[in-house]
Amino acid sequence: MNRFSTALALRSEPQIRIAFGLLLGFLLLGIGCGKTKVAEDDWATISTMTAGVDHAINAVDFAGSDRDYERNEYEDKIVTNLNRWSTDRTESAEDEAWKLDPMVADLDQQYRDLDVMKQLEDKVFNYSDAQYLRQASWYKSIVAMIDGKVTVNVWPPAEPVDYQQQNEDDDPLALAIQAKHSGMDLKQAQQLADCLKYFDWTVRTIQLEKLNVGLTQEEIDRDKMVLDAEEGTPFPLLGIYGPGYRYFPWQTLLYGHGDQFCRARVFMGLCHQKGIDTIILATKKGDKIEPWLPGAIIGDQIYLFDTELGLAIPGKDGKVATLADVKADPSILNSLDLTVEETLEEDRSYRVKTSDLNSLVGLIDASPGSLSRRMNILERTLSGEKQMVLSVSPSRISESVKKLGVETCQLWEAPFQVHQYRKVFADTLKRSQFDDRLRAPVTKAMGTEVFVDNYMLFKTAKIRFLQGLFDTPRGSTKYSCIRLMSDMRYTEDRIINVTNDEFILSALNVRTPDQSSAEYTRRINQIRVSMRQIRVDAAYFLGVANFEAGTPSTAINWLGRVDDFKESGRWDDGIRYVTARSHEWLGDYGKAIELYKADKSPQMKGNLLRVRMLQELEKETAKSKPE
Repeated sequence: MNRFSTALALRSEPQIRIAFGLLLGFLLLGIGCGKTKVAEDDWATISTMTAGVDHAINAVDFAGSDRDYERNEYEDKIVTNLNRWSTDRTESAEDEAWKLDPMVADLDQQYRDLDVMKQLEDKVFNYSDAQYLRQASWYKSIVAMIDGKVTVNVWPPAEPVDYQQQNEDDDPLALAIQAKHSGMDLKQAQQLADCLKYFDWTVRTIQLEKLNVGLTQEEIDRDKMVLDAEEGTPFPLLGIYGPGYRYFPWQTLLYGHGDQFCRARVFMGLCHQKGIDTIILATKKGDKIEPWLPGAIIGDQIYLFDTELGLAIPGKDGKVATLADVKADPSILNSLDLTVEETLEEDRSYRVKTSDLNSLVGLIDASPGSLSRRMNILERTLSGEKQMVLSVSPSRISESVKKLGVETCQLWEAPFQVHQYRKVFADTLKRSQFDDRLRAPVTKAMGTEVFVDNYMLFKTAKIRFLQGLFDTPRGSTKYSCIRLMSDMRYTEDRIINVTNDEFILSALNVRTPDQSSAEYTRRINQIRVSMRQIRVDAAYFLGVANFEAGTPSTAINWLGRVDDFKESGRWDDGIRYVTARSHEWLGDYGKAIELYKADKSPQMKGNLLRVRMLQELEKETAKSKPE
């Protein structure tokens, strides 16, 4: 169980009823659920329906907007534009030549029976496509943001790096990576440097949750949402989330937390957007396949990135370890074991050993959208600044991976399980209005995501965070994510007196036509609850945004003030980690080490391994200082 569910799960039955009533109220009445004026105005400028307008470009522009919109409205307008474009366009030879990837036929029948899978060959776009397009747009923005900025200590063994020398032609991190990896050309070094940057960004911005595995029968009975399911029903169809499928990647980006495989999907999505193939490596014992970690395919090697540790696997002499390295040299994985001097925890061993790599399976992350004919056509249509990667070829990736020490490849189940789980969750949420037995599992599974989903101001701020909009241009009325998040650190006085706050009342559409006094009071109470939750997320991401904006001292200041609010405990792990990273940036390795050593988060082992790296870096830095 993670911090986002624990508080709700531990409540008594009366408390669960109250909490559930508030949460359900948000979803049924929906803060900002009506069609907003700002959305109508913005859409009028983006998508005027006249002859000759390219509806595909309209859809892409709307998906890449820096504002949030009510979900139904967003999906309707994306799908409407894409289908108008699809209907109007002329078929090409490439369209006719498209074939469904043969690896789809090897999927378990339960996944091929999903509605989204039955539509892979269709040219008609659906609502799932709208969210997939936004996800790809966010990936594209994040890649552009990361590529255009400097972050210190992305790979400590490569430090110290002179980032002042950065220019369009020479990435100092890529040059440092090339120097560490003999025989690597500069193109490959740049790809590995990019992977390290995307991986590090993922670790910094997505707080790690524990895997929801190893449940007892009592815990299964407590958490399942389908009460009359047959014995042996898979967890996603019971409404129990698991490795990599609690959230779609766009949700992981929006909420800012997820387990190691939710993290992996984001990292892999960023690499995919840059044209770098990735794979989930899994160990196999008998019929049991255990996902291990993502690997990036660069040249004739698979470089290893561990999203639980929050580190690329360190190889010899400051290199990033490859699959070939760890197969040939057991000491590499053995070196990830912690010592009793580092921690008194009983479990100090790394979870995989070289002997486990005798039989490996490559799991390919291919969501239904990425396998579809229509996304393939749309990807080939987009060009210039609108271009983005929307499709994937599992068979091509499989062929390349099999040459690099992986015996078999198959489609990863997680991208399909999330569709199963999310459908069960949505259906159960509706039924829970009339069945008290469902309220506790729904409330626990929902955690705090309902507050984010229904608070348009915060979602807009988070979108701008993902797009790297950290500064408000002089004279602009478009506030940066930092400005918006700072304003959402609501004081208790402002929350209590929200009825006098015209900005919030208007922005969240509190007043509606023909609204009764009781309905207005209920909406106000919902908003007060939401403001108390949202101010914590805003306070945390205000600190993270300042780190990403290149101001680590300011990040430390704001992160140190998140605990001004009593609801702040769910971000403790992220606060400690980003604060430590800020101290690293400032060269205060001693303070960073102190914070990492105090860590008890799911990323504890990785943070203690990072301590080793910093201790080595301290020695190197001391040597380079003049006497």
